[in-house]
Amino acid sequence: MSHRGPDGDGLLGWSRSGGYSHDDGGNHEVVLGHRRLSIIDLTDGGQQPMRTGDGRFCLTFNGEIYNYIELRAELASQHGRRFSSDSDTEVLLVAWDVWGEGCLARLEGMFAFALLDTRERRLFVVRDPFGIKPLHFTSGPGGLRFASEIKPLIADSDRVANPAQVFSFLRWGAVDADEQTFFSGVHKLGAAEILTVDLESGEISRRSYWDVRPNRPTRYDHGEALAEFRHLFLETVEHHLRADVPVAATLSGGLDSSAICGAVRRLQPESPLTVFSYIAEGASSEEKWIDIVAREKALDVVKVRVDESAVLRELPTLVRSQEQPFGSGSIYAQYKIFEAIAGHGYKVMLDGQGADECLAGYKALVPNRLHDLIMQGRLDAAARLYVAHARRDPGSRAMIAKRTARLFMPGGLAPLARRVAGQALDLPFGDRSWFDSQNLDLARDEARQFSDARTLDAALTGALGQDVLPALLRYADRNAMAFSVENRVPFLSRPFVEMAFRLPPDLLVSPDGRTKAALRDAGADLLPEAIRTRHDKIGFRATEEQWMRADPEWTREQLAAARTLPFVDGRLLDATVDQFLAGDDRSGQMLFRLIVLRTWSECFDAGFA
Repeated sequence: MSHRGPDGDGLLGWSRSGGYSHDDGGNHEVVLGHRRLSIIDLTDGGQQPMRTGDGRFCLTFNGEIYNYIELRAELASQHGRRFSSDSDTEVLLVAWDVWGEGCLARLEGMFAFALLDTRERRLFVVRDPFGIKPLHFTSGPGGLRFASEIKPLIADSDRVANPAQVFSFLRWGAVDADEQTFFSGVHKLGAAEILTVDLESGEISRRSYWDVRPNRPTRYDHGEALAEFRHLFLETVEHHLRADVPVAATLSGGLDSSAICGAVRRLQPESPLTVFSYIAEGASSEEKWIDIVAREKALDVVKVRVDESAVLRELPTLVRSQEQPFGSGSIYAQYKIFEAIAGHGYKVMLDGQGADECLAGYKALVPNRLHDLIMQGRLDAAARLYVAHARRDPGSRAMIAKRTARLFMPGGLAPLARRVAGQALDLPFGDRSWFDSQNLDLARDEARQFSDARTLDAALTGALGQDVLPALLRYADRNAMAFSVENRVPFLSRPFVEMAFRLPPDLLVSPDGRTKAALRDAGADLLPEAIRTRHDKIGFRATEEQWMRADPEWTREQLAAARTLPFVDGRLLDATVDQFLAGDDRSGQMLFRLIVLRTWSECFDAGFA
């Protein structure tokens, strides 16, 4: 865990009979540990675990409270509290002392923390509203154990793969969709969840303390809505810049990262800003867009070029860092970006993650807006939107039409439609008997994977909390912390997201076919015009099939090793590999996922019951 906090460590135990002790032995009822990455208040005043003066509360905290300055001022002026440090950790500790759990509604930040209340004999374990900071736990006869990563929780135990996660991953590419992990018995605390342990009874309870609730107006003032958006966007970026170390940013050339860089430049017009950009090869390169933003906003660009196929050689390293399987090699480029950031001496960076999920940036959300318009009887508006979006992005015309039609299909017909289209439920190389022996309902799993959210708000809340964002946040956290870098995501500020879910739908997907319309319009002066009007964001497109075919010997060797897995039929696997290497792409992604899963099993010595 030292990579998550190389700047210091602390350990504190507590028991009713002996009080607090720094001794890691003894009969402690609660032991809290911490590894420190110094960002705010670099002195020893920020050391953890941290106690209140009377010893009632003790806190270990991972993350940042971005509005700690405002909270500190309120606690001092209105509640007479004094502070012995400049750390946000102390502000969080005092805030809980004053407001209890009510302080959570006041926090703007990313966090996972554990707080011991020695008077009430309770331990509270809390995760931020979006799950930006990780928290995993196990519970059993030995008590509750929790950590920011899984490795410490499985260090002295047998590792057994979770069969439900294995099938969902291999067949559908699903990861991080619920509280389960790939390790049986290891769970993750959900976003906006608080876990409470009653130290007297040993009872453990979990509940949510917040959820996003769409509240779209039927009538609105366009100018006022954009003004509120702009104010909150600049404010959240300003708060995310708070640090006692230099802050960098990533720049992909797309709308979101460009908007953040533009906001930083507006807030700090004279300060240097270093950005890190991944430069792909060939048609996937976004270098020209990166250069446009860098010139207009006077940014210092560090361009990172990656041998994409090297992900095959570095797969074990990446798997160990991620701790769980991943379905695409695209995260390798991000891994190398963070390596470069750390190599240039930065500990903090700003990233554009989260905008697509709260501002409807994915083109796959356009069908949901079309669905809403049709259900409201606004057929003309739906037709105009479809035509306008097709003109902006002709390549998505067929996808938009198919997805929209699927939203009007009864849910029970989806599996039948997939069979008619020749898409089987079983794995092409699988031995179903093993999954059946695990009492898995594979048909139900398929139905869950294809239970499309119909309305735009349902799709956005799903993307934010289950379908998309949790995996992306896990990838970014592990990639960043592998190099002791803190990854900050301004678009996932609670006040900003709450505002985003109050925006009129036309400011998400506009009548003229623009996604993220509010960001394009409210941030017009923050963005180069070429970026503001851009609709062809490429992103990093992994080409796992190309990499695997480029090195068939490696591919056959890796997949031959997978023959020993109990759910793999060797004969079917050999036939599938032969077809894939001959040019059949239908199973390419599943074969890559099988390689990743086998590598994960080997790296963590995880068995299959």
